[in-house]
Formats: sequence, structure tokens, C-alpha cells
Amino acid sequence: MPPFRTGKTALAQSMMEQLPKNRWIAHTINFSPETSNNQRKETIESRTDKHVMNLPLPDLFDSQPPLELLRKWMDYPGWCDRGEGAEVKAQ
Repeated sequence: MPPFRTGKTALAQSMMEQLPKNRWIAHTINFSPETSNNQRKETIESRTDKHVMNLPLPDLFDSQPPLELLRKWMDYPGWCDRGEGAEVKAQ
């Protein structure tokens, strides 16, 4: 994890502000280390269109694959195509 107070949030917000407004809607959601998983889920659900993002119930390990995928997409530029094994760039 990157160190604290290095401008990660400011950088992310700046990049989101540059996205085309006719294709993207950006919502800033603040979390802290004390934010519980239920609070995160409620906050995300309250700011998303339920027809766009349908979150499953947490699994045995209290994880939700769509959220895990979003986090991976935010942390890394892409992932591997399981069929071809080639890197796929997330945009």
C-alpha cells in the first residue's frame, strides 16, 4: 500500500474530473481504516444505480467479487485474459 499523505486521493479525483461527462459520473466516497465493511457497502450502494451495479451477498470471507474487481482495477492497470493469457488493459 502506498504511504500516507502522498496525494493519492487528489490524483484520483483529478483523473476522474478529466473523464468525459457524457460517459462517466464520478462520486467521491471517503473511507477511513475504521470504516466497517457494512458501512462501505451501504455507502457505495447509496450512490450507485442499482440497475448498473448489483452487489452479491458477502461470501464466507466477507468479500464481494465485484468490489474486489473494482479494487484490483484501481490498484493495477489491467489483468490477464484467462483464455489467451495476454494482459488486458482496463480503461
